[in-house]
Amino acid sequence: MLRFFDAMRAGTLLSPAMFRLATSVGATPWYGMGFVVNSGRDRSWGHGGNAYGMDVAAHHFSTVDTSFICLATRDMVCNRLIFAWNLRTFPPQD
Repeated sequence: MLRFFDAMRAGTLLSPAMFRLATSVGATPWYGMGFVVNSGRDRSWGHGGNAYGMDVAAHHFSTVDTSFICLATRDMVCNRLIFAWNLRTFPPQD
């Protein structure tokens, strides 16, 4: 997944214009063309999913140039890890 993200960001898989479309907000305020997008101060794009006994998430946080990739054999582990990391990295502003 990290190599996939790196190739996307480097322009190997998508043209720069298509990459911007895929990682920018589309018709909904939280979804681009294939990725969940956060356009706030902790700008990120990625995707994830879960089912009973498994969880997966892959997100790139552009403002700190960090990719977060999680594969777990428990429910909702990845979302909790990303949320906790996000709170420490981007603490709420008053």
